[in-house]
Amino acid sequence: MCAEAIVGGSMDDMYNYSVDDIGSRMGVCRPGNRHACYAANALNQHTCVTDYSAYPETEFFLAHDADGNQTLIRTSTGVWHVSYNAGNRPVCCSNATGRVIVKTYDHMGRMAGRVESQDSIVLSHERYLYRGYLRIAALD
Repeated sequence: MCAEAIVGGSMDDMYNYSVDDIGSRMGVCRPGNRHACYAANALNQHTCVTDYSAYPETEFFLAHDADGNQTLIRTSTGVWHVSYNAGNRPVCCSNATGRVIVKTYDHMGRMAGRVESQDSIVLSHERYLYRGYLRIAALD
């Protein structure tokens, strides 16, 4: 069985998702008639994304750690390798261009800081202030 969800504001940015019986994504139709399909393993983790909008079609194989966290991610900025702490929070993201993002967390699980660097040169170093769980400031 396949259900659909449509997300977006205007007709130009509508995303049409197809999902299975338990809500896992099976496919997406993005603006510009771009289509992608998702494959999952027995643990319901996405293992492959096939992009049919590219010619020839491209496949991206995702990876997961022993805790089930996705460790290989493709975004609009490239392919990222992600490592997680014992609380399953992402602590280090790196890509092939030498960009590294390191995140720190406080005792309440809130992101306390973020350092972004390129080839060991710090580009930004932010610390965050909170009121409860609401982030109220980012200090550079």
